[in-house]
Amino acid sequence: MKYYDQTRNCLIFIQEQATPEFWDKHWATDNFREIVTAGRDDRFILDTTGKYLNTGRILEGGCGTGAKVYALHHHGYDVYGVDFAIQTVKMTTTSVPELQILPADVMHLPFRSATFDGYWSLGVIEHFYAGYEYIADEMKRVLKNEGILFLTFPSISPLRWLKAKVGLYPVWDESFGAESFYQFALDKDQVIMEFKKRGFQILESRTYDGIKGFKDEITIIKPLFQRLYNYSGKSAVIHMARQILGKFLEPLAGHMTLLVLKKREIVDGHE
Repeated sequence: MKYYDQTRNCLIFIQEQATPEFWDKHWATDNFREIVTAGRDDRFILDTTGKYLNTGRILEGGCGTGAKVYALHHHGYDVYGVDFAIQTVKMTTTSVPELQILPADVMHLPFRSATFDGYWSLGVIEHFYAGYEYIADEMKRVLKNEGILFLTFPSISPLRWLKAKVGLYPVWDESFGAESFYQFALDKDQVIMEFKKRGFQILESRTYDGIKGFKDEITIIKPLFQRLYNYSGKSAVIHMARQILGKFLEPLAGHMTLLVLKKREIVDGHE
């Protein structure tokens, strides 16, 4: 269930609260190492990171199973991961002991200031109903000056904005409470403003995951698009069609936004 929050100009997804226990259940599997290591050549992570950092120490905050940590580790980065899902962290450190994964909260990171050259946050900030300001402060604290923040989150696409403006979502009321809150789809411009206030410079902004953003909003086509979205067969034609369609739909319906930002120290109002 989705609601439109007029005050925040965002969508609110009601599902199940994203607690540590929720994520432990979500990521539970009998073949943990296979799941973690399968994405060692994740092109999205590796190409995006390599565009800005060839080497260096990187943190992934909210790393889940550690699959992205493994990809970066496998390609030579000095990478750490943290997550607050304790059982998942235990499974990762047991199954993939070569990874540097710690149980920790992204609002209270167990690292000294200016420790990291890069910070990946993949779909994390949207899960906090009270806001992500403390998370952003910690991101800034642990990054070195000139450090790179890679930030992804669900966002208000033009299609979602249009649906909100014509009243196709029920309107959120604070009296509903946050007991079943799962995530926001955030206003990208508001997120950019929050990080600019903290001295970050925007290097890149783009939307992606167009098929998901389209199928989840246009229910009449969802069964067909869901099959295409989930396809894991060997047909090169279907994989190419999915890639082309996804790119075509991204400007209209991209589910996710990627921001790449550089930390700039502000002293007496000047960078």
